Amino acid sequence: MAVVLLFLAVLVYPFNLALFAKEKDQSVAFTRQKETEDINKICSEYAKFYELGPDAQMADITQELLASPLVKEAQKEAIVAQDRKILVFVYPSDGLKIKGLLSYLPQAQNQPLVVFLRGGNRIFGITNPGSDLICLEQATVISTMYRGGVSEGNDEFGGDDVKNEQEWINYRDPLLAAEHIKQHLPILIIQGNDDNRVILEEGYNMLAALQAAGCDVTYWEIEGGKHCLSNDPERGKLIINWFLE
Repeated sequence: MAVVLLFLAVLVYPFNLALFAKEKDQSVAFTRQKETEDINKICSEYAKFYELGPDAQMADITQELLASPLVKEAQKEAIVAQDRKILVFVYPSDGLKIKGLLSYLPQAQNQPLVVFLRGGNRIFGITNPGSDLICLEQATVISTMYRGGVSEGNDEFGGDDVKNEQEWINYRDPLLAAEHIKQHLPILIIQGNDDNRVILEEGYNMLAALQAAGCDVTYWEIEGGKHCLSNDPERGKLIINWFLE
C-alpha cells in the first residue's frame, strides 16, 4: 500500500505543479491585460498634452501640467522649485512632423543633457510630460514621441516597413549591437525584479553581451521594482546621480 501511495504521490505532484504553473500564467496574463487597458486609458489623456494648432511649431505646457491632475503633486512642487519649463515642439523627419518634448532649467547651457527614449509605440506608453523622468533634477531632458500616435507616419516598431521578419529582428536586436558600442561609453542597466512586462533574463543577456564586448557597464536590480520602476519614487534620483558620478 505504501508503494502504491508513493507512486500516486509522484504522479500527483508534477500534475499539481503543472496546474499551479498554468494558474500562475493565467493570473499574470490577466494582470497584464488589465494593466494594458489602464495604460491605454491614461495614455489617451497624456496625448492631449501634445496637441498643437495646425501652424504651431512649439508650445510651453508648463502651466497646463501644473494645473493637471495627471501630474503628481510632488512633481508639480519640483517643477516650481526648479523654475523648470516644459515645451512640446514639432520637428521634421523624412517629410513628416514628429512631436517632441524639451524640459529645461534656467542656465540650461550649464546643465547635463539627457536624451530620453520612451518605451511602447503609438499612443501606448506615451510619456507624461510632467513625470519625474522628464523632470530629472539638474538636467535638461529632450525626448521624441516617434512616428505614429501623436506624430505623423507609421509605427516605428515595424508597421509597413517590415518585409522580412528575421531581417527586422536582426536589425533591432540590441544583443547584436553590443559589439559596436564604444567601450569607453558608460552604460547603466537598471531593472526591477517584479516587472511583469520585461523578464529579468533580457537584462541579464544584455549585461553579458556588453561585458563580453568589453563595455563599461553597471547593473542594478531593484527589489520589488515594477516595469519602468513605476513604483519607486527614487528612480529619477538613482538615474541622475549615476549620470553625475
